[in-house]
Amino acid sequence: MPVRSAIFDGGDVRLGAYQVDPAVLGRLSAFAPLQPTAAAPVGYSEQGNGFYHGADPGQPTVGDVRVSFAGMPAQTISVVAAQASGRLTGYRDRNGYTIVLAEPGMVPATVLLHEQAQSESRLTWILRGVGFAAMLIGFLCITRPLTMLVAVLPPLEWLVGAGAFLVAVTLAVPITLLTIGLAWIAHRPLLGVALLVGAVAALVLLRRLHPPRRMVPAR
Repeated sequence: MPVRSAIFDGGDVRLGAYQVDPAVLGRLSAFAPLQPTAAAPVGYSEQGNGFYHGADPGQPTVGDVRVSFAGMPAQTISVVAAQASGRLTGYRDRNGYTIVLAEPGMVPATVLLHEQAQSESRLTWILRGVGFAAMLIGFLCITRPLTMLVAVLPPLEWLVGAGAFLVAVTLAVPITLLTIGLAWIAHRPLLGVALLVGAVAALVLLRRLHPPRRMVPAR
């Protein structure tokens, strides 16, 4: 591509008396169409709020290029950040977590923090679900050779496949709970312990579903 998308920060963006760090600007996305003031480059024509390279903008063909511009006008912005030498930048906690929030308009700090907490909570549960699915697929792959051994008998293959899936689920659930519980102990001990108890209960259930075989002496 002769032209690639790019975002440029202003040289001296200020919020009141404070200079705004690029990390804060990166949290904003309220762009509006911007009409360029410079003349169109050679080979381009002015079209809308940008430039066009091609024969007919109404009938674009392969190889045509359309360049448009957008900017962020001066407006009221609510920011949750750290102040350092008259500059608003990300707040870095002792554990390495960085907090920097920004939204257009007058938004209370409690609302910004609550929205961020909800967003991170959703992402965390999505990652937990992905981890559980990956673990389940892993156990299914381990039991796959057993299913392939009986592939010549379709009814038996289905039965063995169902049993392998049940074993994979009963193994993936307690291990997933164990992993999440260990991660939560340092931050929320009660929740972490509850998840560990759930993992132990799942293991006990697995033990009852698959009792050990007893050897019967031959007579």
